[in-house]
Amino acid sequence: MSYATKAEAYNTGRAVIRKLNGKGWRLQVFENAGWHFTILNGALSLHLSEYPDGKKYWCMMADTPEAGGCGAMMFHHNYSSKDPNDAVRHQLRLARKVVEGINTTLENVEKRVLPKKR
Repeated sequence: MSYATKAEAYNTGRAVIRKLNGKGWRLQVFENAGWHFTILNGALSLHLSEYPDGKKYWCMMADTPEAGGCGAMMFHHNYSSKDPNDAVRHQLRLARKVVEGINTTLENVEKRVLPKKR
């Protein structure tokens, strides 16, 4: 979403932070053909966008602990919610599934290529 002023983006972002569970959320306000905000917490970035059925939140996760949504790999899914905490929970579940898949793949490869310990 785009806002007419920096103050409007800032105030909207601060209001969203007050809705979020947990600690460590920080607001980033920036200008890019209008004023925008992103809410960051470590590797997570939370966004608010306008959809045909109203304003909704969506979340991304980077592959590095403090990337703030910017990393070599982002776990992202086309999911949005009117509840920012729901968007965060969905993103964390998605990332957990990706990690579980990677761990399963590693275990299968290790069984094939590493000698068994006696």
